[in-house]
Amino acid sequence: MEQLKRYFQRDALARRLGMVLAEVSPGRAVTRMQIGQEHFNIFGTAHGGVVFALGDYAFEAACNSHGTVAIALNARILFVKAAGAGPLTAEAVETSCGGKIGTYDIRVSDESGELVALFQGMAYRKRDPIDWNACVRLSRRPKERTRQTRPTHTPCPCECRERPGSPPTPRSPAPRPAVSA
Repeated sequence: MEQLKRYFQRDALARRLGMVLAEVSPGRAVTRMQIGQEHFNIFGTAHGGVVFALGDYAFEAACNSHGTVAIALNARILFVKAAGAGPLTAEAVETSCGGKIGTYDIRVSDESGELVALFQGMAYRKRDPIDWNACVRLSRRPKERTRQTRPTHTPCPCECRERPGSPPTPRSPAPRPAVSA
Protein backbone atom coordinates (compact mmCIF):
# COMPACT_ATOMS: atom_id res chain seq x y z
CA MET A 1 0.00 0.00 0.00
CA GLU A 2 2.70 2.53 0.96
CA GLN A 3 4.74 1.55 -2.10
CA LEU A 4 1.73 2.31 -4.31
CA LYS A 5 1.18 5.68 -2.65
CA ARG A 6 4.86 6.64 -2.99
CA TYR A 7 4.85 5.68 -6.67
CA PHE A 8 1.77 7.73 -7.57
CA GLN A 9 2.97 10.74 -5.58
CA ARG A 10 5.52 11.20 -8.37
CA ASP A 11 2.79 12.69 -10.59
CA ALA A 12 4.13 16.17 -11.32
CA LEU A 13 0.78 17.81 -12.13
CA ALA A 14 -0.86 16.40 -9.01
CA ARG A 15 1.96 17.79 -6.87
CA ARG A 16 1.78 21.16 -8.64
CA LEU A 17 -1.97 21.44 -8.02
CA GLY A 18 -1.67 20.31 -4.39
CA MET A 19 -3.40 16.94 -4.83
CA VAL A 20 -2.86 14.14 -2.34
CA LEU A 21 -3.36 10.42 -2.86
CA ALA A 22 -5.14 9.52 0.37
CA GLU A 23 -5.85 5.83 -0.33
CA VAL A 24 -4.98 3.29 -3.00
CA SER A 25 -5.63 -0.43 -3.27
CA PRO A 26 -6.20 -2.72 -6.26
CA GLY A 27 -8.98 -1.15 -8.34
CA ARG A 28 -9.67 1.73 -5.93
CA ALA A 29 -8.18 5.12 -5.10
CA VAL A 30 -9.10 8.29 -3.20
CA THR A 31 -7.52 11.67 -3.99
CA ARG A 32 -7.99 15.01 -2.26
CA MET A 33 -7.11 18.63 -2.79
CA GLN A 34 -7.81 21.99 -1.23
CA ILE A 35 -9.48 24.36 -3.69
CA GLY A 36 -8.27 27.94 -3.36
CA GLN A 37 -8.60 31.10 -5.42
CA GLU A 38 -5.72 29.99 -7.63
CA HIS A 39 -8.01 27.16 -8.83
CA PHE A 40 -10.97 29.41 -9.66
CA ASN A 41 -12.40 30.16 -13.09
CA ILE A 42 -13.61 33.63 -14.12
CA PHE A 43 -16.88 33.07 -12.22
CA GLY A 44 -15.22 32.44 -8.85
CA THR A 45 -15.78 28.70 -8.68
CA ALA A 46 -13.44 25.72 -9.08
CA HIS A 47 -12.24 25.51 -12.68
CA GLY A 48 -13.62 22.44 -14.48
CA GLY A 49 -10.09 21.47 -15.54
CA VAL A 50 -9.03 21.25 -11.89
CA VAL A 51 -12.05 19.09 -11.00
CA PHE A 52 -11.28 16.88 -14.01
CA ALA A 53 -7.60 16.64 -13.01
CA LEU A 54 -8.53 15.50 -9.49
CA GLY A 55 -10.81 12.79 -10.90
CA ASP A 56 -8.14 11.81 -13.42
CA TYR A 57 -5.52 11.41 -10.68
CA ALA A 58 -7.83 9.00 -8.81
CA PHE A 59 -8.48 7.18 -12.13
CA GLU A 60 -4.74 6.95 -12.82
CA ALA A 61 -3.99 5.45 -9.42
CA ALA A 62 -6.92 2.99 -9.47
CA CYS A 63 -6.31 1.62 -12.96
CA ASN A 64 -2.54 1.27 -12.48
CA SER A 65 -2.83 -0.21 -8.99
CA HIS A 66 -2.83 -3.79 -10.31
CA GLY A 67 0.86 -3.52 -11.20
CA THR A 68 0.65 -3.33 -14.99
CA VAL A 69 0.81 -0.16 -17.04
CA ALA A 70 -2.69 1.10 -17.85
CA ILE A 71 -3.34 4.10 -20.08
CA ALA A 72 -6.56 6.02 -20.59
CA LEU A 73 -8.62 5.16 -23.66
CA ASN A 74 -11.50 7.41 -22.75
CA ALA A 75 -12.40 9.81 -19.97
CA ARG A 76 -15.49 11.93 -19.59
CA ILE A 77 -16.98 14.06 -16.88
CA LEU A 78 -20.42 15.33 -15.93
CA PHE A 79 -20.37 18.44 -13.76
CA VAL A 80 -23.25 18.30 -11.29
CA LYS A 81 -22.66 21.45 -9.25
CA ALA A 82 -20.11 24.23 -8.92
CA ALA A 83 -17.53 23.89 -6.17
CA GLY A 84 -16.16 26.80 -4.21
CA ALA A 85 -13.13 27.06 -1.96
CA GLY A 86 -12.52 24.11 0.33
CA PRO A 87 -11.60 20.45 0.11
CA LEU A 88 -12.62 18.20 -2.78
CA THR A 89 -12.38 14.41 -2.77
CA ALA A 90 -12.39 12.03 -5.72
CA GLU A 91 -13.05 8.33 -5.18
CA ALA A 92 -12.34 5.93 -8.05
CA VAL A 93 -13.86 2.46 -8.07
CA GLU A 94 -13.20 -0.21 -10.68
CA THR A 95 -16.48 -1.36 -12.23
CA SER A 96 -14.99 -3.97 -14.58
CA CYS A 97 -11.58 -5.43 -15.16
CA GLY A 98 -11.38 -7.65 -18.21
CA GLY A 99 -8.18 -8.89 -19.80
CA LYS A 100 -7.09 -5.65 -21.45
CA ILE A 101 -9.84 -3.14 -20.62
CA GLY A 102 -10.84 -1.72 -17.26
CA THR A 103 -13.66 0.71 -16.52
CA TYR A 104 -13.86 3.07 -13.57
CA ASP A 105 -16.44 5.32 -11.94
CA ILE A 106 -15.09 8.32 -10.08
CA ARG A 107 -17.20 10.51 -7.81
CA VAL A 108 -15.90 13.99 -6.97
CA SER A 109 -17.52 15.47 -3.88
CA ASP A 110 -17.15 18.55 -1.71
CA GLU A 111 -16.56 18.90 2.03
CA SER A 112 -20.21 18.17 2.90
CA GLY A 113 -20.22 15.03 0.73
CA GLU A 114 -22.33 16.61 -1.99
CA LEU A 115 -21.63 15.38 -5.50
CA VAL A 116 -19.69 17.88 -7.63
CA ALA A 117 -18.94 15.70 -10.66
CA LEU A 118 -19.20 12.18 -12.05
CA PHE A 119 -16.13 11.05 -13.98
CA GLN A 120 -15.96 7.84 -16.00
CA GLY A 121 -12.76 6.38 -17.34
CA MET A 122 -11.77 3.44 -19.51
CA ALA A 123 -8.20 2.17 -19.48
CA TYR A 124 -6.21 -0.13 -21.71
CA ARG A 125 -4.03 -2.46 -19.70
CA LYS A 126 -0.68 -3.11 -21.39
CA ARG A 127 1.47 -6.18 -20.78
CA ASP A 128 4.26 -4.10 -19.27
CA PRO A 129 4.68 -4.46 -15.52
CA ILE A 130 5.13 -1.22 -13.60
CA ASP A 131 8.67 -0.73 -12.31
CA TRP A 132 7.76 0.58 -8.85
CA ASN A 133 11.36 1.75 -8.32
CA ALA A 134 11.79 3.60 -11.62
CA CYS A 135 12.77 7.24 -11.55
CA VAL A 136 10.33 9.67 -13.10
CA ARG A 137 12.33 12.67 -14.20
CA LEU A 138 10.48 15.97 -14.38
CA SER A 139 12.75 17.64 -16.90
CA ARG A 140 13.97 15.83 -19.98
CA ARG A 141 16.07 18.71 -21.35
CA PRO A 142 18.88 20.66 -19.70
CA LYS A 143 18.31 24.33 -19.07
CA GLU A 144 19.93 26.51 -21.72
CA ARG A 145 23.11 28.32 -20.81
CA THR A 146 23.38 32.05 -21.12
CA ARG A 147 26.40 34.27 -20.62
CA GLN A 148 24.94 35.72 -17.42
CA THR A 149 23.84 32.53 -15.65
CA ARG A 150 25.01 29.01 -15.17
CA PRO A 151 22.47 26.22 -15.49
CA THR A 152 20.93 25.14 -12.23
CA HIS A 153 20.10 21.54 -11.54
CA THR A 154 17.61 20.28 -9.03
CA PRO A 155 17.54 16.68 -7.86
CA CYS A 156 14.79 14.42 -9.09
CA PRO A 157 11.77 14.47 -6.69
CA CYS A 158 12.08 10.73 -6.11
CA GLU A 159 15.50 11.38 -4.54
CA CYS A 160 17.37 9.06 -6.91
CA ARG A 161 20.08 11.74 -7.08
CA GLU A 162 19.85 11.98 -10.85
CA ARG A 163 19.84 15.45 -12.31
CA PRO A 164 17.52 16.64 -15.07
CA GLY A 165 19.63 17.07 -18.17
CA SER A 166 22.17 14.45 -17.17
CA PRO A 167 22.84 11.58 -19.57
CA PRO A 168 19.79 9.31 -19.73
CA THR A 169 19.85 6.02 -17.93
CA PRO A 170 18.59 2.85 -19.64
CA ARG A 171 15.17 3.32 -18.00
CA SER A 172 14.80 6.95 -19.17
CA PRO A 173 14.11 8.05 -22.76
CA ALA A 174 16.77 10.21 -24.37
CA PRO A 175 16.20 13.97 -24.26
CA ARG A 176 14.50 15.41 -27.32
CA PRO A 177 16.55 17.87 -29.34
CA ALA A 178 15.44 21.50 -29.16
CA VAL A 179 13.34 22.62 -32.11
CA SER A 180 14.18 26.02 -33.54
CA ALA A 181 11.57 28.17 -35.19
